Amino acid sequence: MVPGQIAFSRKLTGHTGAVYCLSPGLEPGTLLSAGGDGRICCWTPEQSGDAMVVAETGERIFAMRVFPQYRLIAAATMSGDLLFLRPGEPIPVRKIRVHRKAAFCLLEMDGNLVAAGSDGLLSAWDPVTGEALALLQCTHHRLRAAAYCEKQGVLLLGDHTGALMRMKWPEGNAERIEGRHARTIFCVWCDPVSGRIVSGGLDAQLVVSQDFDSGVVRIPAHRFCVHAICDLRGTPWVATASRDRTVRLWDRRDFRLAEEISKPNFAAHDHSVNALWWDEDRRRLFTAGDDRQVLVWNLIGNHDPER
Repeated sequence: MVPGQIAFSRKLTGHTGAVYCLSPGLEPGTLLSAGGDGRICCWTPEQSGDAMVVAETGERIFAMRVFPQYRLIAAATMSGDLLFLRPGEPIPVRKIRVHRKAAFCLLEMDGNLVAAGSDGLLSAWDPVTGEALALLQCTHHRLRAAAYCEKQGVLLLGDHTGALMRMKWPEGNAERIEGRHARTIFCVWCDPVSGRIVSGGLDAQLVVSQDFDSGVVRIPAHRFCVHAICDLRGTPWVATASRDRTVRLWDRRDFRLAEEISKPNFAAHDHSVNALWWDEDRRRLFTAGDDRQVLVWNLIGNHDPER
């Protein structure tokens, strides 16, 4: 990476606890964040660094998805609840006790909401009616990572043993590969162009494979666990976030390290970095962590919309 292509933009403050998840907002150019304080905050970074609290749930939130067409925010909690909220309304539209333990992952698939939890259960829901569309006991291990490969119609799931599963959606019948990571898989990503699968885990490694069944390349990516992987679409890079307080950018072609965002070179996070979100239109990377902060980074340079 050419020096000077990453520039700190601003700090967004408004949380009183660790921030665990980021999501695009219901309006263009806005961002949602949530975490340990139970707040869902909305930001308009181009106008202000101050949060507008759109919901106070009183529950630790690990994942969010938005359905702008319905003005709905879906949130997954420590207690295993799914909350469906509208900004500014004090009571959730729906609160559904789904998982016996924490729900860690939310995906939107074919217009529906899919949740994965630490009870090994996978559930699918109609966001409008709250109707349960599917309840699948995929494993008896904790599910901590999920990603949907739209081209193949395949759902990828990672559990706390380090195993990776592949499930044809919505048919079910998960295939399982043991030992992809030595310990918990926290994040998984499927490259929409190449089809490669990249996962990150408690063992601080990135594991890259051409597809589900092929051999893997193991990269010692961070000093501590890898919490998040983010495709910086329109750039040559993929970003990762870690408990080691760093964000690292990798060349998507060969996964060589391109840059590290950390102190003292940048005004970066003081504690674990938990979540990433890339605003492709505005070329902004948002990072969030245990220091209760959301940081905004501008990426400067030529934009290739085909990457």
